[in-house]
Amino acid sequence: MKMKSKCTIILFFLTIIMLQSLINIPEDYPTIQQGIDASIMGDTILVQPGTYFENINFNGHNVSVASLFLTTGDSTYIETTIIDGSNNGNVVIFQNGESPFARLIGFTITHGLAELFWNYNYGAGIRCTYSDPVILNCLVKENNALGYGKGGGIFCSYSCAEFRNVIIEDNYANQTGGGIQINNTSHIVLDNVSITNNTSMWGGGLYIYGDSNPELSRVKIINNVASNEGGGIICHVNCNPVLTNLTIFGNNAPSGGGIFIGSNCFVDITNTILWNNSNEIDINGGSVNITYSNIEGGYTGNGNINEDPLFIDPQNLSFHLTEQSPCIDAGDPDSPLDPDGTISDIGRYYFYQNLEADFEAFPLIGYVSLDVQFTDTSSGNIVNWEWDFNNDGIIDSYTQNPSFLYTTPGNYTISLTVYDGQDQDTVIKENYITVNNVEAMFDATPTNGYSPLEVEFSDLSLGNITSWEWDFNNDGIIDSYLQDPIFTYNSVGVFSVKLTVYCGNYSNSHLISDFITTYEHVDCDFSGTPISGQAPLYVHFTDLSSGIISQRLWDFNNDGFIDSNDPNPICCYEESGLFSVYLYVSDGVENDFELKNDYINVTATNVCNLNIPNKTRLNSCYPNPFNPISHISFDVKNDENALLDIFNAKGQLILSSHFNPGHHVFIWNAEKQGSGIYFVKLKSDTCNETIKVIYLK
Repeated sequence: MKMKSKCTIILFFLTIIMLQSLINIPEDYPTIQQGIDASIMGDTILVQPGTYFENINFNGHNVSVASLFLTTGDSTYIETTIIDGSNNGNVVIFQNGESPFARLIGFTITHGLAELFWNYNYGAGIRCTYSDPVILNCLVKENNALGYGKGGGIFCSYSCAEFRNVIIEDNYANQTGGGIQINNTSHIVLDNVSITNNTSMWGGGLYIYGDSNPELSRVKIINNVASNEGGGIICHVNCNPVLTNLTIFGNNAPSGGGIFIGSNCFVDITNTILWNNSNEIDINGGSVNITYSNIEGGYTGNGNINEDPLFIDPQNLSFHLTEQSPCIDAGDPDSPLDPDGTISDIGRYYFYQNLEADFEAFPLIGYVSLDVQFTDTSSGNIVNWEWDFNNDGIIDSYTQNPSFLYTTPGNYTISLTVYDGQDQDTVIKENYITVNNVEAMFDATPTNGYSPLEVEFSDLSLGNITSWEWDFNNDGIIDSYLQDPIFTYNSVGVFSVKLTVYCGNYSNSHLISDFITTYEHVDCDFSGTPISGQAPLYVHFTDLSSGIISQRLWDFNNDGFIDSNDPNPICCYEESGLFSVYLYVSDGVENDFELKNDYINVTATNVCNLNIPNKTRLNSCYPNPFNPISHISFDVKNDENALLDIFNAKGQLILSSHFNPGHHVFIWNAEKQGSGIYFVKLKSDTCNETIKVIYLK
């Protein structure tokens, strides 16, 4: 028995990191771009798993930006460490002379939207111009180059970039190079690269243009589409690509479904399978040398064959060779030998002729209940298979290509033992399958508005959800069991929402606090106190409007001029008369106004000449405590004047005013003062009285 190990790779990567400065994202910097900007040559920016919504530019920094795949060799970190361009520009840019020491390792690059550059939209996922970076173990998917789009997944110009162990899938370019475009004297290396399900007008998978001479080795070009020419590959204008050990299958275009060669291009093809394309090769102005290759329909050349390659399962994208494949040992005998020491096989994958257990599975990560399809890729004359899907020592299947349903969250180690009648071999892949619990997620629209507010909730939960429980105000009562319910909030307030989802015996809840806000419609109203009296009359106005008021405009005499913006202002009417009062309010969306005609009645004087007091005295201060208005009542006798003073607790004079004979009520607005104790003092020739008042805000 032997176990395949990644220890050598991990040790190599760790040795590199020990010689460099390490920048951790998000521990040291919250974004990858900030880490790059802070780096110096040779640094490694190590990115923890997660989705990073940003568009990064190496800006000439020759550094390594890597996921934890770099330190562990665990390929699951490629799918769980995501740089998401949010359809807001190119996801990754190299354009400032970056060298091969600029490296991008172990990421998913997605949702790029190519920006206009040199009058075209180049490279939505990765754009390399005048730079030579190295891209390792990345997944470039679902990027779009619209408009004058070139290179939906990747665009390289004046570049010697290297792409190794990279998957380029489900990208789109409006013009050329749905998966990747190689332009303008670029000498790109593509090694162990998969170019699958990409679309454009020319070169659905790969577009090679303008004196470019790329080298492609162990590349799989599958199910790409071009609406004009070159479903898999197209070459134009003085290009000389070298294609070794490729599998080009299932690509479609009106001309050159597999490969289109034009405009003085020469293509050298060795040890390659061209099969099941809409048509295999079209040549218009160029030439090709094909040797030791399997071409459907046949093609003249030394060692070429025309036989079904007998892939394991092409419908499920497994293009390993079966033991009976005519491509085994049919490659160029002068090519390097396969790892098993035999003559090179034809196609992307060699067939290991010694007994060796191996397998693939899909998907590798998901949610309970996760149905995983396992595919045997072992080599040798195998007669028996033993699968252990959770490494518990119990054989779960004897089928060659079984499926298994994981109903419990966890990380699962898989083992496969194969027999050829004499010998056996076992492969163990540790923590190969990751099964997550269901994850509750949701959104709603709208999340704020006037009551009553009808809200549509959208379930965004992850996993194989079988039931839903919604609590729209987090009161512990289930309000709906629908997946995407609608709920009407009839009261004003701020509401937290909780969703619990279930799959079998497993559940997960998600609470968004203060998620929904409802508020009253704007309705303007106000009051004044007092609304009648002798001049000077101090009136305290109070805004009684409903709604979340953000703007107030007071006009205390309806003369068209704004007198105040305060919520509760005070106005002093110094002249007698009838005064209409106007208030306008707004919450930024709605507005309303109130006009009260002849609301304030002011008489000529606040001195009652018919009943002059015979004693000067301080009567009262009311209310007490107060906030912020205090009515100070006092009398001044006929033959003297009085001084009214107000002091704070420190003895500092706050206000002082002289008064003539008569009955008086002085309205003091303490709004601009602090809370505390104040002393009101009335002083004349015959009076020296003080009252303590308390201001409570």
